[in-house]
Amino acid sequence: MSDSLRTVLYDRHVALGARMVPFAGWEMPVQYTGVKAEHTAVRTTCGLFDVSHMGTVLLQGGRATEALERLTPWPMSKLKPGRARYTVMLNEAGGTVDDLIVYRRGNEDWFVIWNAANHQKNLDWTAPILTEYGVTLEDLTSDTALIALQGPDWHSVWEQALPGAAFPDKRFTFTEHDGMLIARTGYTGEDGVEIWCPNARAIELWDRLIDAGATPCGLGARDSLRIEAGLPLYGHELSDEIGPIEGGVGFVVHKDHHGYIGEMALQRDPRRCLAGVRMTGRGVPREGYPVLTPDGETIGAVTSGSYSPILDTGIGLALVDRKKSGYDGTSQAVAVEIRGRSFDAELVVPPLHKN
Repeated sequence: MSDSLRTVLYDRHVALGARMVPFAGWEMPVQYTGVKAEHTAVRTTCGLFDVSHMGTVLLQGGRATEALERLTPWPMSKLKPGRARYTVMLNEAGGTVDDLIVYRRGNEDWFVIWNAANHQKNLDWTAPILTEYGVTLEDLTSDTALIALQGPDWHSVWEQALPGAAFPDKRFTFTEHDGMLIARTGYTGEDGVEIWCPNARAIELWDRLIDAGATPCGLGARDSLRIEAGLPLYGHELSDEIGPIEGGVGFVVHKDHHGYIGEMALQRDPRRCLAGVRMTGRGVPREGYPVLTPDGETIGAVTSGSYSPILDTGIGLALVDRKKSGYDGTSQAVAVEIRGRSFDAELVVPPLHKN
């Protein structure tokens, strides 16, 4: 891991006993006390994540809004300042370059967060479009920290740690306060906020939130939580070959928006669809495991899998063939092949933790 990057909170993670692992070019905490305990804390109280590895850029000037409307399948001009939008960038074949969240600060002033593993790829992909529309890009990734406070008790923790500090009152809105951008967004299926701040502010903020009762959580819990919530991870449910409709986030495509890259390719109905997988027998589904009909016909494959502490069973997400599976959004008996053996499961509509 000697060549990996470190977030400004690295020493705090080590001091808390975190197990550090390489992830997307960074040294990141995968767990502290254990994935099960951290996962449960987010679902029942409040968890705290360092996700400062995520790519963070500022798009300003020129025709920034038009540039984003060319890069994404959504009419960004309709988004009001102070609001955020989950979206995707597509290639000409309709596959996903990356999924991202855009935050509109002003008319031609946008804050954008995307996946760490795709950071350089995204810089290269957007550069010609941004140049065409006269937009400047400032890469903030190395100079800022991103801390996610998630769970039903997030608000009380926030008020204890930062009494009087402003926070957004609705999902997918944000506010800026004392040099921080505070967004009502997250990647766990729970309410909470994500906070961007300069590196110089991050350690104090982290310490305050921990002292106020937030449980430090690693990437292991972040992954199991997002699978429970049915949220895609790039490289699994979305990729250069998997578009948003096939990958279960078709809501990002606005039917009245036109002229974006990949539009024509999305006119074709995808052969596969995304479904949740809940084991009714033993076993934990893992990426690549075949999904079968009760008669043993292969109808798809698991894209992500984990054990759910909340449901006390194995869960996952899977891409299944629409025709072969007959999946219509209702619970459906299937099986998952695990190391050559068939285990009972069912297809369900995400989020899985509410099924």
